[in-house]
Amino acid sequence: MSFRKNWIWIGLGLLALGVFISNEGVRSYFSRRREFHQVRKKLEEAQSRLAQKQDLLARSKNDDAFLEREARRSLGLVRGDEIEYRFPSAEKETR
Repeated sequence: MSFRKNWIWIGLGLLALGVFISNEGVRSYFSRRREFHQVRKKLEEAQSRLAQKQDLLARSKNDDAFLEREARRSLGLVRGDEIEYRFPSAEKETR
């Protein structure tokens, strides 16, 4: 008798599991949950980039040496009393 009861409970459990999994709401829930975690990760990355940009802005407002270094590096600026020398790269010489 208990063997038959166990099979009935197993069958009912599998039936309930099948109904639960085949339900569109459950699949939608897991899909939305995965999407939520992806969006949260993107948000954290954007917040990290924002913090870096804010640090860069604060340094450029308060540190003249940093501002000069960045202008030289990114814009190629030189002072009026300096001479800029440019050397061809190794790639151009091998051609």
